[in-house]
Amino acid sequence: MSTTDTTAPVQKPRGSATKFTVPAVLLRDLVAGILPATSKDDVTPVLCAAQWIIEDSVLRLVGTDRYRIHTATVALPGKPKAGHFIVPRSALIWIWKNANFYGRARSNATIPVVDIELTVPANADSANPGTITVKVRRSVDERLHVLSFADKLVVGIFPPVMKLVEKARAAEIASATAKVNLRFVADAQKMAGNGYVAPRIKFTAAEDGSSKPGVVLVAFENDDKTPYAEALIQPNLELR
Repeated sequence: MSTTDTTAPVQKPRGSATKFTVPAVLLRDLVAGILPATSKDDVTPVLCAAQWIIEDSVLRLVGTDRYRIHTATVALPGKPKAGHFIVPRSALIWIWKNANFYGRARSNATIPVVDIELTVPANADSANPGTITVKVRRSVDERLHVLSFADKLVVGIFPPVMKLVEKARAAEIASATAKVNLRFVADAQKMAGNGYVAPRIKFTAAEDGSSKPGVVLVAFENDDKTPYAEALIQPNLELR
């Protein structure tokens, strides 16, 4: 599986901005599931980040380190402006550590929320790439932000790896077995949100029709069988 050589790359739109509010625990769980698939090799900055896609009142996060892809979604209230943004690992880590500052909601009256604002200037470049601003509130009715954070976005082209996920969804199920890195499977489980959710695991056939195994698709599904989080894992990896 190659996550960098797919055709028709999607360029992050220039001169775009959006903002939205999301329950803190949902955002924290979303980021926790994507972080393991972001690269720590800063030779390719876009792979050390996650793509944030806002479309049709849904936030989708996508991360890849070349060996696997993690993607997960959460519904957003209202109708935030659509856009694609590349958010650095440093911002993801801050959200993971701080979004749940108040803990999980103890009642429906008090649900901690996070306000996100993403802005990319029309002349975005490495010196002026745009920003992500993150603010944590005790509830949607409280205006005071106890915690806040801002960071630069990443300029570049994020590989269109969702095409690979879509191919795996439609791929034939393999009859052959495949070696799977269990650490990658354990990392995928972090996307469940609720750790007791069991995923559906699909071993696919190779695209070239050979006897070699194809990618492994791990999917966490809603009650209607639509996936809310997925991992695509390259088989036969001997990584430590």
